[in-house]
Amino acid sequence: MALYAPFVSAQLSVLDTICIVGNPSHLAVPGTPGSTYNWSVKGGSIISGLSTNDILVKWGGQPGFYTVSVTETDSNGCVGDPVEAMVYLSLPEHALINGPDRVCRGEEVVLQGRAGGNFEWVGGKTKETLRLIPQKDTLIYLVALNGHCKNDTFYHRISVVEPPIASLHDLPDTIRVNTSVDFFYTGTSAEEVQWMINDHEAGNGYYLA
Repeated sequence: MALYAPFVSAQLSVLDTICIVGNPSHLAVPGTPGSTYNWSVKGGSIISGLSTNDILVKWGGQPGFYTVSVTETDSNGCVGDPVEAMVYLSLPEHALINGPDRVCRGEEVVLQGRAGGNFEWVGGKTKETLRLIPQKDTLIYLVALNGHCKNDTFYHRISVVEPPIASLHDLPDTIRVNTSVDFFYTGTSAEEVQWMINDHEAGNGYYLA
């Protein structure tokens, strides 16, 4: 990064955007043999090259706009006008996806993404909400586009399972009053089996006595 006139104090301009995570970084002006340079850096500290035309700056952790200025003194002791500019310290956004990770085949999945103001889903969509009906196990990702900072990617895997098919073992057509009857679930594999008798919950599990 270099500071060049006419970045004077009367009209500050944004010189560059710096990623806080990627610091330290260099600031420089064109060098003149025999000259020394007096730097003033807001938002960071100079760690090398203090009186030279090229300094290394370690930036703080607070994003925002900060002023940088440098004054050149030549070999005759003449002091030039200060050259000023602004830098913007940027903090990267992190991507995050909220939503189900296990659904039945044919069901719609609604995913909510969060990744700051500039992001992109797999496939190029740029809305915060992503809707899909996966037909097989699917890996979705969301990328926070961080400009000068490194992009951040969040992955979300959706497992698709077949919906269960319920069935019971054969029951007699007629049951005597006060007779105990056992019920057995014989359908396809299910995470949970709930029994209902006359619209009332009677129990859970593959077996009901």
